[in-house]
Amino acid sequence: DVTVIQTLYDRKHATNVRFPAKTNRRENVIWTEGERVKAEAGEVVQDIIDLRSKLNKLYVEGCRTEDRYLRIPMSILQGSGLDLRNSDNSLMAFVCPSLPEVIRRGLTSSLLACFDGKEALQMQRKQDFLDDQDSDDEPECLHFSIWNRYSTTGADAPTHIHPHEMARVDVIRTNHTQCLPYASKDILEHQQLYSNVLAAFGELFEWLEHAMKTHLPEEYEVIVELSQNLPGGECSPVAPFLSLVINLNVTTEAH
Repeated sequence: DVTVIQTLYDRKHATNVRFPAKTNRRENVIWTEGERVKAEAGEVVQDIIDLRSKLNKLYVEGCRTEDRYLRIPMSILQGSGLDLRNSDNSLMAFVCPSLPEVIRRGLTSSLLACFDGKEALQMQRKQDFLDDQDSDDEPECLHFSIWNRYSTTGADAPTHIHPHEMARVDVIRTNHTQCLPYASKDILEHQQLYSNVLAAFGELFEWLEHAMKTHLPEEYEVIVELSQNLPGGECSPVAPFLSLVINLNVTTEAH
């Protein structure tokens, strides 16, 4: 079962499309910490009826009128899904607490086993970023992605010739490989870790796809078009998504 709650939140409202945080790194961290404190002190929702009522009062005329947060305990869902919708019926958020226990209880041990004792990631302290505001360093993250970025549009190209047999007349050499999907740098540098993750979490990926197809069919159809139409017959191992990102013990700044 899924509980659907329609809100008055207008995602196209001028207030909602404006980035509320600071662009300066130090100011951004301070702003983020302030919002985190507000979120921790947010009003706790008692049940689904209470959630509906509080959401209606939180969003007036399409945007949040009060600088406060709501906290939604997973216990009020009682095993059911929660589907929050914007005023135009587009998806705001979806919570699905029905992950089978047989998958849930093995997540941590499976992830640790994937690294096989190798230090693929290094711990970085938030204070390091505050001390060096001019640094371009970002928190370390592995992006297991299949990129599909075309630099050749193919507009007005002849249809009776295979793309690999075509050449541009205004350049010395035509790079046909740039038109094919290619693995991200993190996949190439951490191939064993990538293979381990796919093997360890294959059942989880299948469950996620099934859950999305079942509960969010319209959103699923939009996303799956990308993964089903990769050139060269490429298939995403995390379909319907094209990327797998592993973040460990991360506290992000507002972005």
